[in-house]
Amino acid sequence: MSINFYLGDNLQFGKAPILIKIQDRKYRISIRRKTGLSIQPVLWEQKNNYQSLSKLSKNRDIIETLALLEEIKERITQMHVEGAKITSLLVKDCIDRIIYVDYPNKTGQNNPMTLSRYIDNYFNDIKEGNKKTVNGTPYKQGTINSIKQVIDHFRAFEKEQKRLLNFEDITMDFYYKYIDYLTKRGFAPNTIGKDIKWLKTFLYSAESDGLNNNKFYRNKRFRTCREYVDSIYLTQDDLKRIRSVDLSGKASGYTLARDIFFIGVLTAQRVSDYNHIKLEDMQHVRDYSDAFNKSSDYTENESGQESNKYMVINFIQKKTGVRVTVPCNPQVIEIMNKYNFNMPYLPEQKLNKYIKEIAKEAGLTELIKTEKTRGGIRTTEYIPKYKLITSHTARRTGVTHMYLSGMELSDIMSISGHTQVKTLMQYIKADKLQVIRNRFHDYSFFKG
Repeated sequence: MSINFYLGDNLQFGKAPILIKIQDRKYRISIRRKTGLSIQPVLWEQKNNYQSLSKLSKNRDIIETLALLEEIKERITQMHVEGAKITSLLVKDCIDRIIYVDYPNKTGQNNPMTLSRYIDNYFNDIKEGNKKTVNGTPYKQGTINSIKQVIDHFRAFEKEQKRLLNFEDITMDFYYKYIDYLTKRGFAPNTIGKDIKWLKTFLYSAESDGLNNNKFYRNKRFRTCREYVDSIYLTQDDLKRIRSVDLSGKASGYTLARDIFFIGVLTAQRVSDYNHIKLEDMQHVRDYSDAFNKSSDYTENESGQESNKYMVINFIQKKTGVRVTVPCNPQVIEIMNKYNFNMPYLPEQKLNKYIKEIAKEAGLTELIKTEKTRGGIRTTEYIPKYKLITSHTARRTGVTHMYLSGMELSDIMSISGHTQVKTLMQYIKADKLQVIRNRFHDYSFFKG
């Protein structure tokens, strides 16, 4: 049986994760998994160069890491010689026993479920499709990757504490230490808030399953944190300039990206919904209530044309499962008609790349003041407007222009799918002067 260690690709804070690879053709063993340890790549290259390594002998972390790897290798080899069946779970258990202090015994039916094992099971259920979203749909791969990142942060904290945390360890003292740990490692408030939110989800689920009796996580002080992101929206002049850019000399993807982006603006949907609209998503109606009645028929005038009707697009939003119906702006019909009412799909990464380049050519280069927090430090930066434009800018722009047109908030929400006014208002990015100019000029109170 061969046991080797190698470095992963994902660098964090200058260190790469150390992975273990175990193979044995005779016993059909092929295992690859993370060890929970990490090291600087340059030091890993010198690990067998004792002359170079001797210079680092005073660095306890490096020497301890290499010693732990050697102990892991010896322990697994010993178990194999003693006839144990080497499995991925057995390897994980072996590694945890070596790395963490007072590692709880997981063998035996009478031992209680630990928080660490519960989180592993929860995540595996999500990956395998056994655990669904609140809408009964499987989790998207992006969400799965996001949850894995949350768990990786939690595991790294456990490693620093040199112990696996259990349900009873989740106290306010843990909360403050964990927030401090994530902040010192340079994570933004929204990332930290996501980590706390998912940890509370794990704890709530374990409580519902009768496995967690510790309710400290329900304390009002045990809260998620969030930083207001100063995102942009595009003015009518911005949109006009983007629309007027000559794309005849560019690849067809640029024109498609612009068309998809404008549909996003005119429908105020998320990119997962407005990218790749099909003919069957659209419907003729004579009255708004007909949007929910596919069997409605229409009258024709003397010229044989249908009268008093317009088109709507029916969305079932992928993120929330909410059904919304959006009346079609004439520009939407014009764009859809170019593609025979079946919009091609364009990967979001390319959409973002193309629309930024188009906006740059349109002259949207004014500097936008942005503020963000990293590692607890608030910084200010001035960034050209075109660099801040993404696929989500379309939704934010559409919602903002609906608001500036005087549309009632309830009507905007019925289109955008927002369920809370507070969340909707975070999307409305118009400056105060423009709001005053567009919204309050008709009120007599301000004319006296």
